[in-house]
Amino acid sequence: MLTATSEGTTRELIPAGMHTAVCYGVVDLGVRKSEFNGKEKWQRKVMILWELPDEIAETENGPAPRTMSKQFNLSLHEKSSLYQMLSAWRNKAFTEEELAGFDLRQIIGQGCQLSVSHETSSKGKTYAAVKAVVGLPKGMPVPEPTHCLIFDLDDENALANFAQLPEWLQDRIKESQTYQALVQAAEEPWPADDSEENLPF
Repeated sequence: MLTATSEGTTRELIPAGMHTAVCYGVVDLGVRKSEFNGKEKWQRKVMILWELPDEIAETENGPAPRTMSKQFNLSLHEKSSLYQMLSAWRNKAFTEEELAGFDLRQIIGQGCQLSVSHETSSKGKTYAAVKAVVGLPKGMPVPEPTHCLIFDLDDENALANFAQLPEWLQDRIKESQTYQALVQAAEEPWPADDSEENLPF
């Protein structure tokens, strides 16, 4: 299926159904505004990205696996989408220690199966969406990701690493309170150091 985009070009949708995939990216989207039941909320968001090795596209650098992504609240509350997705993917319960702080970088390079469906946006556009993530069948080899993408707004080098992200991810992160506060802090002048003033020679 081909879908026209706002730029006037066309792109082929990833087919609906189950796809073998491997996680290649975890991106911190910062604290963002969302709406739930008509109420505004500010929540930390994270994006998980996968490569689909059986879905190949031509790029300016040659053939490459197509990718999919899904955004989650950065929460391991038992009712959260991230908790439910990771539990189904891992096929095991979280330990108390993991619930106290699970490093999402651990899922980079982990294989899975994505359940993909075709949805229609409020603007009438059809797109492919990740509906569920489950583990690979026993004995199925785990595909190797062709590259790795990790971005953390709490990293001391976050602003330096920001330019390495794809433009569409940069645009999304720029909307967050976290990124804007980081930029503002970086632009503030350093306080004058008067610790050596009036000291005797």
